[in-house]
Amino acid sequence: MENRKQDQKKSDLKIELLKWQQKLEQLELEKQKLQEEQENASEFVKVKHNLRRTGQKVAQAQES
Repeated sequence: MENRKQDQKKSDLKIELLKWQQKLEQLELEKQKLQEEQENASEFVKVKHNLRRTGQKVAQAQES
């Protein structure tokens, strides 16, 4: 009887541990996804800035 209670406690703890591990993995994946999105957004901003600068140079060249 006592062994069953201990086994049940162990299995309950294992279940909780698995839940926490899955939650942690999910949070890490979400964090990684956000970082990738920010990197991609940063690249977009860089390209946008370069295009704007190129456009300004072209406009200045046409005025000259």
